[in-house]
Amino acid sequence: MVASKLLAFGALFALTGELTAPTNLDQVTFTIAPTTATTVKAQLASAGTWYSCANTAGSVTCNTTSPQATVAAATQLTVVATQ
Repeated sequence: MVASKLLAFGALFALTGELTAPTNLDQVTFTIAPTTATTVKAQLASAGTWYSCANTAGSVTCNTTSPQATVAAATQLTVVATQ
């Protein structure tokens, strides 16, 4: 197995009902390097669901609605990627 470095930075979290009751996380976005990662996944809690992400030239978007991620349960951001 060959290990390489992955950098993910600038994470933003999109909340459902941002102005009224921000309890659900609908999306996570961040920048990744190297930008050529073909498979990217994100996890928001230890032993939690792995969400598939889309990478467009290093700009990554992960929809976190199936199953629905919540603010209360989101305790970390773990990212894995392959090239």
